[in-house]
Amino acid sequence: MRRLTDLTQLLDGFGLPWANGGFRDGGSQAPPYIDIEAGYGESASADNVGWLRWMPYDVALYVRERDYELEKRFEAALDAAEFNYSKTVTPLDADELVETAYEIDVTED
Repeated sequence: MRRLTDLTQLLDGFGLPWANGGFRDGGSQAPPYIDIEAGYGESASADNVGWLRWMPYDVALYVRERDYELEKRFEAALDAAEFNYSKTVTPLDADELVETAYEIDVTED
């Protein structure tokens, strides 16, 4: 399983602004941009001993109109870095945005 630091390095090199839990500069970010949010931690155990703990992260790509080429480029970067993900696309009509969210499990070390 990949680490959170591996994911942040991928995001740093991708070329879009990104934040962990929203941008804090007081202004809104112009799309496209990425925001990541931690979910609830999960674990696997045997004989009452935890042997693996991970955190699912939603890595959300925000755009004004769905950008299939940008999605393909981002997915190619995830695949090349060997991240497993599931994907959902949600129009956010009130914000006039499209959210393409990738759920990615990572270890936080």
